[in-house]
Amino acid sequence: MAANGISTLTIASGTTLTKNINPPHSNTEIVAPFSAIWSLNYVGALGATNDVSYKLYVTSLGIGSAITLTSHYGDFSVLAGEFLYDTYGASLGIIKGNTTIDNYMAKAAAVCGAFTNPLIETVINVATYKGTWNAFTNTPTLTDGVGTDGDAYDTTVTGTSGAFPAYSEQDWRIYATGVWHRVAKTTTTQWTIAPAASGLADKEARQTAKLDIAEAKRQGKTVALDGTISGSIDPTAPYYRARNVYDPDRLPTQYSGYTVVDNANAEGLLRARPWTSYDINPTATIVNEGGTLTVNIALLEILDGTTVYWSVSNAGDFGTALGTFVVNNDSGSFTVTPTKDLSTEGTETFNIILRRGSSSGTVVATFSNVEITDVSLTPTITPAANSVNEGSSLSFAVTNLGPNGTYYWTINHVTTANADFVAVNGSFSLTGGGAQDNGTGSFTVTTIADTTTEGAQTFTVSVRSVSISGTVIVTSGSITVNDTSLTASGDTAGLYKTTYAGYFADDVNFFATATPATFGANPATSVQTTVIAEPGSDDGESFSVQWLGYFKPTTTETHTFFLNSDDASYMWIGATAVTGFTTGNALINNGGGHAPQEVSGSIALTAGQYYPVRIQFGEQGGGDLLEFNYSTPTIVKTTTVTGKVFYNSATNGL
Repeated sequence: MAANGISTLTIASGTTLTKNINPPHSNTEIVAPFSAIWSLNYVGALGATNDVSYKLYVTSLGIGSAITLTSHYGDFSVLAGEFLYDTYGASLGIIKGNTTIDNYMAKAAAVCGAFTNPLIETVINVATYKGTWNAFTNTPTLTDGVGTDGDAYDTTVTGTSGAFPAYSEQDWRIYATGVWHRVAKTTTTQWTIAPAASGLADKEARQTAKLDIAEAKRQGKTVALDGTISGSIDPTAPYYRARNVYDPDRLPTQYSGYTVVDNANAEGLLRARPWTSYDINPTATIVNEGGTLTVNIALLEILDGTTVYWSVSNAGDFGTALGTFVVNNDSGSFTVTPTKDLSTEGTETFNIILRRGSSSGTVVATFSNVEITDVSLTPTITPAANSVNEGSSLSFAVTNLGPNGTYYWTINHVTTANADFVAVNGSFSLTGGGAQDNGTGSFTVTTIADTTTEGAQTFTVSVRSVSISGTVIVTSGSITVNDTSLTASGDTAGLYKTTYAGYFADDVNFFATATPATFGANPATSVQTTVIAEPGSDDGESFSVQWLGYFKPTTTETHTFFLNSDDASYMWIGATAVTGFTTGNALINNGGGHAPQEVSGSIALTAGQYYPVRIQFGEQGGGDLLEFNYSTPTIVKTTTVTGKVFYNSATNGL
């Protein structure tokens, strides 16, 4: 059965019925049927002449797509959805309550609804109109055992045609369980509609439709003659009422499906009305991100224990965007909490919505435009520079990450690798934040000075919460690592030696501005290929010497270098020999004025690789001496550097 209690009526494919000037029935004929409806033409009814016809939609049925009903009154549109007799009757010139018309509505309902013949009502769910039947001549021929369950014929000529009992006009002959059955009227003017559940569902639909229209009027909306509702709630409309939402549970009696519900509770009977009101009262109309807003609901005529469903618009701004509360003493409440995100969006708004029945049920109240104050500033990470030399450090400043506390940084390699950094992750503290989580913090990334010429490399740094594998809050732009490791060019044997007048006094930058000069036995410039030394021949007082070039080991192992000097001497090897060299990062620091003394330093080197070398020496007074030695686990300490030292002849050094 259909949801309204009336089985769907269908017309057999290809059936065409036309209007008869002299209808076989005294006051009606069936013409031009449409799919899923009965279209009844009433000629002579209500005192009308034969050129007037009335089209009747039998009951409330679902219409899959819009159709047009045509009558002598004109064309009438029927929208897709539920087509109700009450809704369209007036438009089609049909008067509800007219004996003749109601008679035939009853006839159609009897055919399609609950049959008095138990054989039929247990089998037939869909009656298919096949046409008219002459009971006197059995035309068309209807024989038991031949037919399809649900085939239905309207009797237009009385008779028996061998059938018992006799058929009268307007009786129906319906095929079910192999037998053609008679569905009869009880009098000449009235058909029997069994008092079964089927009619109650139709009454529920009518009750709901009437309440929907009444509710729309009480809300100030527009209701057209055909029952179409349009517009929005308008408190200035003349029919507007504060209690403008109906609750079927407030009716003393209501129809529900196939049953009658007696709301026999004292409260319902006393009030005996379905009209309710829902008043949404948030404790504020502005709430901060991460803050909690309490929403109080004042209700009228809502039964205690009733579940009301709430939701908020812009659900993505909330961890929980819907829920329920239970009515207690005409009130209820719930809370909403906008998510505290890490994006700066500015002020946002949302609506609070109440529904009945379910989270997708009828909207009964709305409170609009509650503001969300944006308290989350966009996180930032700012490097001190967009590039860093190998062997140097780069600091990063961060702000607006969130609450004060510990955060973590990790390096994201673009073209770099773990071996290019002293550490690839770490932690730092964020402090000084207020309500907007605008605290600050900083950390430092240090690169390693290797001895390989790779060219410029890049990386980024991400800041994370919780741990080094936690959620990324912000990521820096690309940072360039400048390659300060240069490969020897020209492979000219020896280290390039330059002599300067004046004592450098442990100032490693002295040589950058000093002027080369011959001093004692030392020429201004020379190349030493076998031994790196300043002989202790007492060449005079206050002079300085610098050697530049490359050391190329023949074995891969740890090399230990020695400087024996009088006075100060220093040695750098690797990237710091090229740039950024200081007394603090020298491999050998034998600084200060002193008698001959030897200091060493060790470093792991790879065979065949050119390593930049810088040696500085100064004579302050007294004797002068510098001796260079090296050793490895497989090479005995020696001063011989033949085949292991080179310089760039194009630059006279590195």
